[in-house]
Amino acid sequence: MTKNKNSEEIREKILFFMWKNHYFNKRHTPITNLCNKLSEIPCKLINKEVKKLHAERIIGFKKTNHGLDVYLNKKMKEEIRIVIAKRLDEYYSF
Repeated sequence: MTKNKNSEEIREKILFFMWKNHYFNKRHTPITNLCNKLSEIPCKLINKEVKKLHAERIIGFKKTNHGLDVYLNKKMKEEIRIVIAKRLDEYYSF
């Protein structure tokens, strides 16, 4: 299954944002927060990618009083690191 360039870029931005803010297991954020922080991407596309990431068990869902929250699966840390490797290099280089 091949993904288009736009889909891969959105996926990378979502994962990098969540990685950078340490949204692993017990620390989670509403999906609307992803839409607000990644405002250059339409929320519809973010929701679509989040569902794909959830199907791959990279992202988990948590029901809360205010709606559905998302978090990164700690067991998939290495797979996530591979996807966002380029952004991590840019972020941590001085």
